[in-house]
Amino acid sequence: MNSAVSRLLTRAAGIMIVSGVVLTAAVVPAAATGYSTIASGSWAYVDSAAPRTSFVNPQGNAPVGAQVFASGTVHKFKSYVTFDLASLRGTRVVSATLFTNEVTVADCSTELATQAWLTASKRTPTWAAQPAEELRLPGPGQGGPCPAPRVEWDASGALRKALQEGRSSVTFAFRLPDAQQSDPRFGRTYNPQAHLTIEANRAPGKPTALKAGNVDCGQRKVVGPGGTQLSAVATDQDDSWLTYEFAYWPTRHPDRRVTLQSQGSSGYRAERSVQQSDLADATDYAWQVRAKDNLDTGPWSEVCRFSTDFIAPDKAPEVSSKDYTADAPPGSGGTGVPGEFTFKANGVDDVAGFYYGEFEAYIFVPADRRTRSATIVHTPMRSGPLSMAVRSVDAAGNQSPTTQYRFWVASNQPRVTCTPETGYLGTPRDCTFSSPSPVSAYVYSFNDGPAIEVPAGPDGTAHATVVPAAAGRFNVVTVSAKLGNGNFTESNAHYLNVDEGTPMVEVLTAAPIVGKPLQVKLTSVLPGSTSFTYTWSDDAPVTVPVGADGTAVITLISESPYTKQLAVHTTSGEIESGTAYEYIFIATNAPEINSTDYPRYGYSGEVGLPGRFTFTAAVPETVSFTYTFRGGAPVTVPAGPDGTATVELVPLTQYGNDIRATGTLADGTITQPALYTFYAHPKEPRLSCNANRPSPGERFQCTFTPVQSNVVAYVYKWGQDPEVTVPAAADGTATVNLVAPGPGDVQVPFTIWSVNNLGYRSEALSTGITTGPAGGGKAK
Repeated sequence: MNSAVSRLLTRAAGIMIVSGVVLTAAVVPAAATGYSTIASGSWAYVDSAAPRTSFVNPQGNAPVGAQVFASGTVHKFKSYVTFDLASLRGTRVVSATLFTNEVTVADCSTELATQAWLTASKRTPTWAAQPAEELRLPGPGQGGPCPAPRVEWDASGALRKALQEGRSSVTFAFRLPDAQQSDPRFGRTYNPQAHLTIEANRAPGKPTALKAGNVDCGQRKVVGPGGTQLSAVATDQDDSWLTYEFAYWPTRHPDRRVTLQSQGSSGYRAERSVQQSDLADATDYAWQVRAKDNLDTGPWSEVCRFSTDFIAPDKAPEVSSKDYTADAPPGSGGTGVPGEFTFKANGVDDVAGFYYGEFEAYIFVPADRRTRSATIVHTPMRSGPLSMAVRSVDAAGNQSPTTQYRFWVASNQPRVTCTPETGYLGTPRDCTFSSPSPVSAYVYSFNDGPAIEVPAGPDGTAHATVVPAAAGRFNVVTVSAKLGNGNFTESNAHYLNVDEGTPMVEVLTAAPIVGKPLQVKLTSVLPGSTSFTYTWSDDAPVTVPVGADGTAVITLISESPYTKQLAVHTTSGEIESGTAYEYIFIATNAPEINSTDYPRYGYSGEVGLPGRFTFTAAVPETVSFTYTFRGGAPVTVPAGPDGTATVELVPLTQYGNDIRATGTLADGTITQPALYTFYAHPKEPRLSCNANRPSPGERFQCTFTPVQSNVVAYVYKWGQDPEVTVPAAADGTATVNLVAPGPGDVQVPFTIWSVNNLGYRSEALSTGITTGPAGGGKAK
């Protein structure tokens, strides 16, 4: 390159956006597409003044148009940029933009008209041998000042053409229109590091991991009742959500192709059900699947196959065993003793296996393809009558009726004897294990303890010592025998007779009462007991020593009545005896309240009529009684020599007549309270008036008639007037004159009660009289 051209190409600094040969910069993908930016890997220019020289990857900027050198020679230039398309193979271009930036502009008043052309590939272009210009890119577009910081062309069509033709690279030419090519005023230079921004979509890949149900493609799959699930996995580099298209058809009728769709995530298994109703019985089917994103459809998978069989075996299988027969006791074999059981198809041709199990068939064993039978080894772990359920099954999973094969397993569980047979807690027991079968060892556990293995002696027995030490539970030795084959027999549970040494309890105090000490005698039973521990009601446990005679006497006090629990056990070393529970009734020390005038909870007498009530002490030491009546102030009365006191009380209302009383003992102790409730007959007076709805200002009369005995007066309150007392006539009645207040159509309250010759008032009658211009019924 001559020095003038070199200076021209390097006098302006280029804007280097990306360095390196190829750059792919992925951004966040939109649905079903991916964005990337790649940089040109090489560039070149051609010069009309050097028509046979090729300028490839020189230093400097890319010239376009005409330039006049110092010598006066006019040079016309075209520049070329080349991109590697390896990253775009297998994609569909949605859009593409070619862009670079201007470095120098000869005259910014001229329009920007630089063209970009897709050219035929040519490694070393020269002015005399320029690559063919095949397709002009729409543009240019620019923005901003001059020189333009970004000039771009639409490369979508050009890239699609290059990729469709299978090109591995693409070269674009930068040139001016023919009308401007020779005019130096339009000359420009560009950054030779051009870029392509491409929006492209990659179709989903070919689905893999095809399965019909849980059977891989290539293996024989027979579909039974209910149909099957077809599934596969497809991946897409641009989209995470795919539509799967499953297709299936009878192999003899490919024209009956059925397609079903399903949604799934890229890289994850997608499924689609094929229902039995959509399939024909005894038919071979082929199927395949492909995946689609929002823009493109991937290739079909390989073809897989399945067949159908909806008819179940119509006969239950035959079951037999020489080792375990249906003979009655003693039966055959034994627990832990394996035996063979043979299953036969019973004439059904397509049996593939059998399900079996004790009582319920759930274990699968395949059938021999030639004999359609299977033999299994089963080891019973229970003696006595057992049943083995067996069903045959074909390759499609159709199952036959069930055969229940009944057999009797001989009892070979070990025997256990313990000496002594009965004993107290803490007494060691020597237990002997024996078996009707040859055994090598025994494994036993006591209560919740660990399993311990002891070898069998020459006579086939073994010994173990256990010590029952816990009360309140079953003490059990559980033992299994170890057979020569290493299996264990059914276990045997031997329950020990254990005397828990529960102490005896004797209440010494007759008729225990609240607040008074009571004595209880405790007698130990468990040998070696050194202490009693007792709990009285909700109190904390108390421990006392066992006396030389094996007893102890304890004193208890209860501050509340009724039944209380006493729980007692003894302790001998680290062993606690059984617990004795004694329920002791504690009588209340509250006084008793009685009345013949007003019996408890009954209706008697009348309101205002006094009655006599007697308090009787429950404890001889009672010196006085304190009572309240109807929640009034407390009143204290002395107890007579006979421990009683009588008071007179007057009920003033029908309800709420409660008497609460306590006794006070000589030492100042207050007893439990007693409650006494009674009811008095209501005795409110009756009322009648001679006016119906009296008008405002109208005078009228009302008569009071007694219900209470010995009435001497009435007290009434009319409306807002103050209370008025009037005497009763000899017949016990009274008449009063009243004036109806205004305005009309109101109800005026009227309250009346009577007073007898002892000054006791009756219940009050509360009513109302309606006033108004219109007539109405008499007041009541």
